[in-house]
Amino acid sequence: MSEPVDYRIAADELRDFVARAFVHAGSSEGEARIVGDHLVDANLAGHDSHGVIRVAKYLGWHARGMVLANQHARIERESAANAVVDGGFGYGQVIGREAMALGIDKAKRAGLCAIAIRNAGHLGRIGAWAEQVADAGLASIHFVNTSGFGILVAPHGGKDRRLSANPIAAGAPGDAPIILDISTSAIAEGKIQVAMNRGDFLPENTGALARILEANVTREALDEAFEAAAKGPIEAEDYLSQTALADEAELGPIVDAVIAAHPEQVEAYRGGKEGVLGFLVGQVMRATQGKADPKVVNRLLRERLRPE
Repeated sequence: MSEPVDYRIAADELRDFVARAFVHAGSSEGEARIVGDHLVDANLAGHDSHGVIRVAKYLGWHARGMVLANQHARIERESAANAVVDGGFGYGQVIGREAMALGIDKAKRAGLCAIAIRNAGHLGRIGAWAEQVADAGLASIHFVNTSGFGILVAPHGGKDRRLSANPIAAGAPGDAPIILDISTSAIAEGKIQVAMNRGDFLPENTGALARILEANVTREALDEAFEAAAKGPIEAEDYLSQTALADEAELGPIVDAVIAAHPEQVEAYRGGKEGVLGFLVGQVMRATQGKADPKVVNRLLRERLRPE
């Protein structure tokens, strides 16, 4: 491993660079700035795990159709003191910001408010949302549930992973707001990536598992790696060869079956609701037990759902 380089770049220059990357990928200037500022602010707050290290991953998700540009929070249902917000699989930094603004407005009117967000991309540093609410003079508590993705954490006393890293955040207003922002795992996935980039020491198997998680391996390979890691040292190379299913001849019938089974979603997508594509991709992933390559699935769905 090469020696890490201590290189510094001015925050404003980094904000501009990151924003340009997202504009190039299709985001509006406003969206690109919101996402970029959130990531750089995470670095400045000391949370490199949720900073610009995420740029490549976000753009990769966008290229695979797992995150969509230029989406906004859409209220699915609401009352005076609560709302369910659908993010249309947009960038979490935009959806989260808009959802918090809605919650702040409702809480100031009704005295309290509960907001639920669904179908949003990675929400970034959750403490940022507690800070946004605290800046408005309100207290808040935030829970994250990744709905079955990123199953990494063993329950307390257990030996096998069953949970996501589901972070928790809370905030209280004041001259110096009090902010809590924690992971429920022993070590956050992003902090593993930062440590690997710096060449820092990691506990046994942590680095190997991080490499496997970053690779496009099957869910079965991932399960095998975690099971083996609980028993002793592992080598990432033993699992990296088990790549995801990308054979179009094999995936085609599965994609066709998903399309046939969800006519309402297909009609909605053809009617202009781009975010529905993420749901259909998810159904194919479920049907293949996580073995399909999402990029190939995304392309096959788009080809089949083009207006005739």
